[in-house]
Amino acid sequence: MKKFVVSLLVILSALALFAVTVTPVLDVSGEFGFELLLDESALDINGKLDVDFSLSIPVEAGPGSFSVGFKLQPEVEVGKSGDYDPTKPEDHTHPASFTLKDVLDYIEYKEDAWLLRYEPRAIKLSDYTINQFTSATGALKLGLTKYNLSFELADLAAGEVTPHKDGKLSLPENWILGLKYDLDIGEELKGFAATAFKFEDKENNRFSLQGKLTKSPLPGEETVDLVFALLNAGVDSKNAYRVYVDYAYPVTVDGIKLKPHAYFKAQEGLPEVFKPESDADVRKVIDWPDARKIGAGFDLEANPAPFKIGITDTFTIDFLDMKDLKYSLNLKPSFEYAVTDFKVGVGVPMNFTFGTPLKYTITPNLYTVLGIDNLEVAGNLYYFLADVKPDNQLAYMADVTYTYNVLQSGLHLGNEARDPRGNIVGANDLKALHWYLFLKASVKF
Repeated sequence: MKKFVVSLLVILSALALFAVTVTPVLDVSGEFGFELLLDESALDINGKLDVDFSLSIPVEAGPGSFSVGFKLQPEVEVGKSGDYDPTKPEDHTHPASFTLKDVLDYIEYKEDAWLLRYEPRAIKLSDYTINQFTSATGALKLGLTKYNLSFELADLAAGEVTPHKDGKLSLPENWILGLKYDLDIGEELKGFAATAFKFEDKENNRFSLQGKLTKSPLPGEETVDLVFALLNAGVDSKNAYRVYVDYAYPVTVDGIKLKPHAYFKAQEGLPEVFKPESDADVRKVIDWPDARKIGAGFDLEANPAPFKIGITDTFTIDFLDMKDLKYSLNLKPSFEYAVTDFKVGVGVPMNFTFGTPLKYTITPNLYTVLGIDNLEVAGNLYYFLADVKPDNQLAYMADVTYTYNVLQSGLHLGNEARDPRGNIVGANDLKALHWYLFLKASVKF
């Protein structure tokens, strides 16, 4: 960290030496706090520190401006160092090292009509050309702002150039060239077209093209996403495509919100053609799996105070395997009564896959929340119905929370089962009650 601070001081001192007027822009945001947890058999006391530090240093340079940006998101761990020796006094000074990618965010020269930007990573163009999971050691972007055009050249491997060394003239390897046009015509038309060519060597290269429309003069809400990609990997060439169209037409009639909607999705080969990016996308932020589906539904919602009544539904035909068509229906009716400091409601998600035999899950959820000044009491009941009957069907939960300024204390108890993301997916035995107490405080800045 000291090296980072010293580097910034050197840059600022150099600018001052040449009498260049700079006004650094510092932005620090994040969250800090602590938490005490106590359950049936254990005690935990944890601290939380999440800091996003960014510094931009713009410099006037003739008709344009030259700027550099730094960004740091340190992972802070409190505890004993790796070389801890119980026979010696504790050393609470832990070394920290930051690479160029950790600290440098961008370097950019900008004029009214164009800009040239460097980042020590790939600069995202779109999901299926150059995205946030594309691995690169650095990239240059030329933006023609008046024409909504962006050109990008990304370097896939560092340290390949050897200055002052003779060699045979040949096409450089390990790079990506990308182009993007942003379609932005007022509020009537929004979208983009992007393409990229990835060249690792003569036997391994990839071409991709994506066009996406998110707003058009048509009434309603629409999304059109078209993708084509071709991977040349020697004798093992592959191609991929994606066609996705989604349309909804929300209207309100006599206070009732109506929303007919439909979609079509067909895509194949994306995980293979974009294998490095797909593997790096651990949380699957981008839609990769093969699919061929068409679906439609009609949602409605009414809010005659203090009531709220609604239903969402989608009927889907899955024809990924034309010899084994799959039909499914996702349906969720809901009802809620809410007044000041009190609400009670029920939602019933239902999923049916039609076939022999019929597969289904139905999960009624009854909930209530009562607020008394700074005290909140909440309860939930879930009942799990399925074609394969679970061992335990009833899940219950209760939460009591008291809030005072930034301090929050409370109790949670229940027998619910959750997935790694915290979603409630089942019930443990009715006697398998778990509980924990907590005291926590946090502030966002």
